Amino acid sequence: KNARGDRPTIVVTPADGPYLEQALGMTRSLGDYYLHRFGVSWEPEVQVIDLEQVCGSLRCPVLCLGSDGIWDLWTYDEVFQQLVTDGPPSARRERALHFMRANEQKGADEFGDSADNMTGIFVFFDPPDEVVEEPPPGTVERKGGGSARVQA
Repeated sequence: KNARGDRPTIVVTPADGPYLEQALGMTRSLGDYYLHRFGVSWEPEVQVIDLEQVCGSLRCPVLCLGSDGIWDLWTYDEVFQQLVTDGPPSARRERALHFMRANEQKGADEFGDSADNMTGIFVFFDPPDEVVEEPPPGTVERKGGGSARVQA
């Protein structure tokens, strides 16, 4: 079970099939040649959500996209508490980096060398009247306007 008590989702092929019995975790299902015959699909399920309608009353809406290397370790509320902050984008960036470091440590503590990989994308939605014009670190202004991102 993960931090929320969910059991893993897997697909298991019939034992009497043309190949040996196989099992596949759903997070590994994209493009699987054999298991597509048993309902595994590469086709995404898509939903369209009006963010203005859903997030209009929230103070700091955050979209968190993460792999099972994150969601197996944390509850949704724990992630929210670690990421949501008032303040400039640089403070949010620091909280996101701090969270990913904490995730790496928690994964090592829970699973040792078997810790799963982690991928996280965190999108902070600022209300239009509160957008902070702060360039990201490594951004330089160009003569004549515009900016360029410099990788270190």
